[in-house]
Amino acid sequence: MTYRVRNILIAVALAVVAGLLTLFYVTSYKKHVDSQQQSVAVLVAKKDIPAGTLGSAVLSGHMLTTVHVSRKAVVHGVVTDPKKQLVNQIATQGTYQGEQVTSRRFGPVVEAGIRTQLKGTFRAVQLAGDPNQLLAGVVHPGDHVDVVGVMDVDFGNGSTKLTFARVVIRDVLVLRTSGTSAAAKVTGPGGGSGALILRVTDNQSQKLALVYKKGVYWAVELRPSINDADSPASVETPWTLLSDGIDRSKISQALGGGR
Repeated sequence: MTYRVRNILIAVALAVVAGLLTLFYVTSYKKHVDSQQQSVAVLVAKKDIPAGTLGSAVLSGHMLTTVHVSRKAVVHGVVTDPKKQLVNQIATQGTYQGEQVTSRRFGPVVEAGIRTQLKGTFRAVQLAGDPNQLLAGVVHPGDHVDVVGVMDVDFGNGSTKLTFARVVIRDVLVLRTSGTSAAAKVTGPGGGSGALILRVTDNQSQKLALVYKKGVYWAVELRPSINDADSPASVETPWTLLSDGIDRSKISQALGGGR
């Protein structure tokens, strides 16, 4: 084989290899383009999913729907199995209607704290008080309490004032307790201080704010964990306390009217 023939064969072989590589590249690119254009099913928000929405509420509220988009339009982290990926999760960011639902916008429920227990008319309020008012060391998150208050009502004439006591709100959930060691607060010479965060309705918060700000005294009362009940609503005043179960003649005598 002459030198010239050998060079021709080498050139032909290189041309064949180049052609094969080109064909392989074109074929691969065509497959890639076809793949990207392929329609796939993804989950999108059927309606707005606000931050703070529980994953279970997303499922039970039918807030997801399926649409078909090209593969290249699929967002990274898109939710593919909502029953597994959204259980015990909460929306940390909002998702607008029509947006693909991604796991990046959800996080563990524990990260949301008390927000997971607020919906509708429920609000969280914090009360600061002494250990006796707060039942420090006795009341824990998850307990239900009543709030009783003592108030003075001024009738506007500058002298007539009525002191009364009543249960202000009933059966509210304790979301959180705070402060130092409860035992230390109860036995400390200074009395100490702490706080409770309660879940109340917006209407209950108004009553609570009034007795908290203007009340002579207030305290929480721990409710039974099972078979709890409420007595009929009542108001106690110094007079009802004095006259309860006692004959009027004896009251008159005690007040000096019988002399």
